[in-house]
Amino acid sequence: MSSKYLFFWNSFPSTSPTPSVTSLDPERSLATPKREQKRYFRMRLCTTVCEEAIKKIFYHIGWQIGKRPWLFILIVLSITGCSLFGLMRFHEKNNPRETFVSSEAPSKREWNIVQEFLADNNALDIVLVIIQTTDGQGFFGNQENMNQLGDFMTEVIAMNVTNHLGQNLTFMDMSGRFKKQILAPQLIQLKRTGFFGSQNMTYPWFDNKDVAEGEESLIGDDDGDDYEDDPTEVVQIYNGYTMYDVEFYPGTKLVKNYNTTVLRLFMGYDDQDTLFRWEDKIFKLIYESGKYPNLKGGVASENIMSKEVKKIGDDIAPFFALVFVVLLSFNVICSLREDPNMSKPLECFLGSCVPLLATITTIGFVSGIGVEFQSMAVSSMFLLLAVGFDHLFIMTSAWYKTDKADSTPERTAQMLSHSGVSMTVTTVTNTISFATGIAATTSSLRVFSIYSVVASLMVYTFEVLLFPAIIALFSYREYREVKKVSKFRRQFFETLRQIHNKFFNTIVSFISKWWSPMIIFALLIIYWSVSFYGTTHVVSDMDLKDLAPKESKMAQFKEEWDRAQLPMQSDVIIMQHPGNLLNETQMQRVLGFFDDLYKQPNSLGPNTTVCWLQLYLQFLQLKSQSNFTYTLLEEFMETGERSWVNGTFKYNWLSCQKDEPKCVESFVCMSGFSNITRDREMYPVLKEWRSLSQKYKDLGVVVYSERTDFADQIQELNAFLWQTLFEEVVCMGIAFILFVPETNSIIVAAFSIFSVNLGVFGILSLWNVGVDPFSIAALLMSIGFSVDISTHISYHYYESHGTDPVERWRETFYSIGWPSMQGSLCCLLAILPILAKPSYLTFVFCKTIVLVTTLGFLHAFIVLPVVLTMVTRCCSLGKRKSQKISPPAQMHKPIAVQVGK
Repeated sequence: MSSKYLFFWNSFPSTSPTPSVTSLDPERSLATPKREQKRYFRMRLCTTVCEEAIKKIFYHIGWQIGKRPWLFILIVLSITGCSLFGLMRFHEKNNPRETFVSSEAPSKREWNIVQEFLADNNALDIVLVIIQTTDGQGFFGNQENMNQLGDFMTEVIAMNVTNHLGQNLTFMDMSGRFKKQILAPQLIQLKRTGFFGSQNMTYPWFDNKDVAEGEESLIGDDDGDDYEDDPTEVVQIYNGYTMYDVEFYPGTKLVKNYNTTVLRLFMGYDDQDTLFRWEDKIFKLIYESGKYPNLKGGVASENIMSKEVKKIGDDIAPFFALVFVVLLSFNVICSLREDPNMSKPLECFLGSCVPLLATITTIGFVSGIGVEFQSMAVSSMFLLLAVGFDHLFIMTSAWYKTDKADSTPERTAQMLSHSGVSMTVTTVTNTISFATGIAATTSSLRVFSIYSVVASLMVYTFEVLLFPAIIALFSYREYREVKKVSKFRRQFFETLRQIHNKFFNTIVSFISKWWSPMIIFALLIIYWSVSFYGTTHVVSDMDLKDLAPKESKMAQFKEEWDRAQLPMQSDVIIMQHPGNLLNETQMQRVLGFFDDLYKQPNSLGPNTTVCWLQLYLQFLQLKSQSNFTYTLLEEFMETGERSWVNGTFKYNWLSCQKDEPKCVESFVCMSGFSNITRDREMYPVLKEWRSLSQKYKDLGVVVYSERTDFADQIQELNAFLWQTLFEEVVCMGIAFILFVPETNSIIVAAFSIFSVNLGVFGILSLWNVGVDPFSIAALLMSIGFSVDISTHISYHYYESHGTDPVERWRETFYSIGWPSMQGSLCCLLAILPILAKPSYLTFVFCKTIVLVTTLGFLHAFIVLPVVLTMVTRCCSLGKRKSQKISPPAQMHKPIAVQVGK
């Protein structure tokens, strides 16, 4: 626009305080005939009433703030002060099983059943330990490696902690019945390998026929007595779940060497603090002690993983201060003007604290209502800090458009009335976008959404109330005596104005060309094709390795664990209602379940199944017992090396002695499967297991593995994703209709937003980001943020004047172009510093922000103007050329605004 003046219209009833403005066209003040008024209102949608009402509200709020700025400052500070009491209830939850898995997933019910069966003292905690040799010679290739493994196991068993009663407790004290159920076979296997090396060790089963007399067991029974082995009886011991990376002698099952030992330590102790202290000790023993130089390893449990996930947020949080300083500096620099009196570094410095106050208030308020804090919520704090600065730029731009001749209350009223609707649209759309996540059954998504919604509303409210008050307090600075402006300063700002005008004039020039739509649509077709290809190749996956940086102990443990477990992973089978096993038909039904399980594609068959029933039937054959009976169960478990099965089923000894069906109430088994490397590959196997459980519903069968939870979550997120996208599109369409009551602007803006989100979703897929809680949260953020620039641009285009679309775009870009770009730059500046602590979480959000800001800018400044101009011109074809009807003069008055001064 060649003129240094911009015009915009402000709609207020005559009862509002009358704006004291300079009219550049006196004839516009004449009363508009009633017939012209009717034509004017018919040409605009009925939702104009909503827009006008909001303007009126903002005008009155701005007027009151301008008159009583200190009152509103005290109100905001009081709200923040009250929210600090909520911090007294601040607590965190970062358990991956609880936060990243849907509360309604079938795996939750299955895990509860497993936990109920295995729990001892109403508690269950599983500590996974993996031990490898540092020299690569394996445990049979170097006797010192085996010796250090034995010493390590001995230390683990003897490791003690003090509980709240002052008692010293070892692993044996806290494992309850699990010391026989789980640890005993592992120690027995270690004892065998230590005494006999690899000469007689078979895999995955070995027996005790070569056991030397007098050999001591490494673990005692409940009474403190050692297990006593019967040398005349062959007892098979399963070592398949303990030994990995196994090397065999050619053509045999004899173990030549193995390089990885895995321990599954089941703990049943109801004092979690004591249990966690024991876990911390084994963590330090493995990672920090350096006592076993020939060994390297890792350890994981829900507690340890929770600490690693929490550490992600803790590592990122300090960068919040850095981001704040960067954004504050950017805001202050952008506030400088050629006229020193018009520069507002102090106001922008104080205004930059408004998003910070809103963030503190959000944490206090959400904590006060009892919602836990999670690491993923940290990212929302960064991003909404950027949104807050975006609003500051919009409001500062609106202030500069007011007339200095007006009173301060009038100017704050004009500032809010002009910027308020635009800010409201972006806040509503952001809130809608995040609010859909509150309905998620996944805790991490729900908490992220709650924090984001509250933060959006707090930032919006605080900026509407506080920043105008700050501007009003220091508005007197504009009326000071004008200082002489240096030549350098004048030339510098003149150069900036020229760059600004040339940049936007170039865009406007491109928009005006008749061939621009053809170029844009040709590029859009390529862009849409790539994006659509990406959406059709979205990979739904989630892995614990993604919850922490690659160099973290948890990620390295998971990497080694998955590699070692690939040839043989384990599932837990709970049979809740085995029924009367004395009945041949019932026995065949129970055995039929296992036969069907072994037929599954990934099953490793009966040779990898550990079950009391399997061993007991072999025992009955040795006893020449042709019929099944419960009476020999007690004798079966008298052998020390077999007593571990005592914890694998629930029984009634009185019924067993009487050979009654109530003897065995339920039992647990373990079986092996292979070739599953990612959780997404687990779901087809999981479906087969559940189909099998349904077939044997009368037995109450549940099959569960450590991958079940996250495999379920993948399917839950897929369904939630598409449902969320549909709901948000509908809600945002309604929001646009309410706040931007012009049909063409609504349609084209919605088209632009859809195109941006299609690109974000598709390109993220091609950029190695799949469907998981992190990407869903990023997508919620993307949908909300993609609206911001398009909303500002389309709303100001709707507010512009003139009949030529090209000139309307020039006016729009001169008015809101640079403030909108400042908001985009803030988003980039807010997210980039956290790349100093790289993790999957930070990369997902950084990739999303880069795509949203880049695609949002291109669509808002190029695609949207070209398409909207084309639509406007097409709609005018064949119709009588008419001038844009002016609004009633008594409701709208033009304001003269100088650009760049």
